[in-house]
Amino acid sequence: MESRLLTYKIYSVFNYGVYLFDNCSCKLQPNHLKELVLANNVALNELLLLRAWAINRNDRKLFRVNLETGSLTKLADLPQDGRFYQACDFINGTYYVVSLDNNGADSKLQTINANGVVTTIKVLADSGGPMSAGVLPISLQHDLTNNTTYYLTGNLINILQYTLDLSNGNFTLKGYLGGNVGISLVIDSTDKAYLIGQDDRLYDYSLVNRIRSNSRLIVDKNGNRIRISSGAQESDFSCGSNGKLYGMLRLDNDTTKFGTIEIKPDKAVFTEIANFSYVLYAFAIDC
Repeated sequence: MESRLLTYKIYSVFNYGVYLFDNCSCKLQPNHLKELVLANNVALNELLLLRAWAINRNDRKLFRVNLETGSLTKLADLPQDGRFYQACDFINGTYYVVSLDNNGADSKLQTINANGVVTTIKVLADSGGPMSAGVLPISLQHDLTNNTTYYLTGNLINILQYTLDLSNGNFTLKGYLGGNVGISLVIDSTDKAYLIGQDDRLYDYSLVNRIRSNSRLIVDKNGNRIRISSGAQESDFSCGSNGKLYGMLRLDNDTTKFGTIEIKPDKAVFTEIANFSYVLYAFAIDC
């Protein structure tokens, strides 16, 4: 007898899957995940509910990242134009990046699609603005709770916090952070913000007052310090109220460790999923 799937429902939950129901359990919360695979062996649930992307710095390849295994699937080759794609996030399903040319003098707010098509929204080179010479992109993060997009940029002296109006590409300065410690802003689904620092620490962070607090050293499961580079990198929370913090950590030897970061009162524990002998950055999860 042929067995066919008659009904299914899609739940956007923290472990991202297509949950299947039979006629007897359709009113119950599902307790199993069935992975559907298309003819080209691409998991259907990835197309429906989950995208996690990153970019290889050296050869500018765009990858899809499997959050469970860390395996990479190449989506596209990006233009070989000497640009570095640094700060990034998915916002309303679109992958936004702030890129920098190799001379550090020309930065752009851009979008990239799955075919590697790069579209420039705005050139950010105004004197004294968020992308004037010597001011580098640090982190782009969208707050789902308040539908607000935050952008951090800075130099060796200070970090500046902006909000971004996606309708016109304009940045509004909100204030300064003392010092140059921040390299990745992350915001969970409850509007709780954290700052990952080049001092190998994770901080609570106030988006309103721009104050860091509750310093936690980032360590591996054995308590060893993770040595993070001061170079461009992004981490991100997965979706939902129980979302995990995934770190795409660029290390000081220009390699990359990918894994989860468990936030504890006195430390942040990194559990490695995969490692790479090159720099992966511009990591973001679509929520």
